[in-house]
Amino acid sequence: MYGLQQPLLQKCLDIQVKIYGTHEHVDVAMTLNSLGLLAMEQGKYDDAQKYLDESHAIYINAHGSENHPDIEQVQGDLMELKLRIEQSLVPSTHGNISNVADMEGGRNETELKVEQVDQVEQLEQLEKVEKLENERENTGRFAGADAGSQNNVPAKKKGFKWN
Repeated sequence: MYGLQQPLLQKCLDIQVKIYGTHEHVDVAMTLNSLGLLAMEQGKYDDAQKYLDESHAIYINAHGSENHPDIEQVQGDLMELKLRIEQSLVPSTHGNISNVADMEGGRNETELKVEQVDQVEQLEQLEKVEKLENERENTGRFAGADAGSQNNVPAKKKGFKWN
């Protein structure tokens, strides 16, 4: 189920860092948060902790306050991670809780999927930007631009008068 998500999110992270030139950007924090949530769903709690902590630090640095919605969201994710870690250490006599995200402050599976779709769309946009930047670096202009295209505009067009 999660086979393609982690590599896509990692690629998105790599592209963001390349485009922004830093790890210290809120879009990077959002991707790190998504990687943390994915790792948490996979039971990779050490990885989840690392990603969520880094996301939290970037958000605090960017927003400068603990009262920002981004910071509150990642704090909720960190609390959910703590609960899952505690539950994994204590044998349950009542069966497993099927979705800890249904608890107060967590996100349900639908919300996670919507966020993952958003991340994939963002990745596609970043890939387009990266492609344009590469084309501009390689050719000195954007793809599809003819060398003299600005000078090839006809003086008169049918039904249009130039003043």
